[in-house]
Amino acid sequence: MSVLDTPPPPPLTMDSLEELRAYLWKVHQVTVDQNDPILMLHTIHKVALDEYARLLDGHKRQLSENVEKITKDLCDEVRLIIGDLEADALNDAVRERLATIHEAERLSGKTLAHLKQTLKAQRLLTLINFAALGCALGVLSVLVI
Repeated sequence: MSVLDTPPPPPLTMDSLEELRAYLWKVHQVTVDQNDPILMLHTIHKVALDEYARLLDGHKRQLSENVEKITKDLCDEVRLIIGDLEADALNDAVRERLATIHEAERLSGKTLAHLKQTLKAQRLLTLINFAALGCALGVLSVLVI
């Protein structure tokens, strides 16, 4: 099996030429001189990638600001439209009906809470009944034997 068949994984970052040279040694068992012109490619690529990352960060920041501004403007516009609609559409009868609906919702919540408490009590009583049944069966089995 050749060294090229299973190269070691590259490090997560290769920030220095020394790290690159060490990796090349691990993979190819070849020493690359510090002044080797091919190492300039590493430096050129690193500079280009750093510049690209800087540009991407700037674009992300600008995009985020644009989305935030557009979202804020849309929310403000929707609030104005809703306010206009409420002022136009909600008369006294509608307000009364909404109040009735809200009251029914509140009472439904209370009813649901009471039903949950009743269900818990029924579960407890059922458990007690099963325990009593077990005791009664135990006593009867002792008396029968």
